Amino acid sequence: MPEENKDSGLYKKIYNENYKYVRNILRKSINNNDLEDATQEVFLRIFKGLDNFKGNSKIQTWIYKITENVAIDFKKKYVKENKQNKKIAQHKIYKSYNFTKHIFDKMNYDQLLKYIDKLSPNDRIILKLREINNYDYKKISKLLNIPIGTVKSRIFYSRKKIKKMIESDNGGEEL
Repeated sequence: MPEENKDSGLYKKIYNENYKYVRNILRKSINNNDLEDATQEVFLRIFKGLDNFKGNSKIQTWIYKITENVAIDFKKKYVKENKQNKKIAQHKIYKSYNFTKHIFDKMNYDQLLKYIDKLSPNDRIILKLREINNYDYKKISKLLNIPIGTVKSRIFYSRKKIKKMIESDNGGEEL
């Protein structure tokens, strides 16, 4: 029997006998989206390292350790990607906020009121307190008895709405 067929048979046997075992270990610490990729990575490492397995322990102990290391690697990757995505999202919000704030700073009082008056009553009150009366988020929150996060969110989205209104008035041209 050729060497390649022996290896192929051994690989299939290891895979078939340990597939569920590996997935059950991974399932405890990896999200479902990465489960199949992580499982394949485990078997790749097993097959690559099979020649280095000395037999000092059970093969399942060795497979467990490989599976554990892959799970750790996937967790690190997930944490790193989440941090990067969060930074990108924060940067986009910051840029949007600064640009919209810049537009408000350039408008005169009458222009600003014209657009603010087109907003819903709740948004109108909050935006007037912020942009015209120069109240800070905390003061608006206390005055209206709503969470500070709600105040920030409404101001952010109200500014966005006004930006769209201005763009619409300018023939759809982006600011």
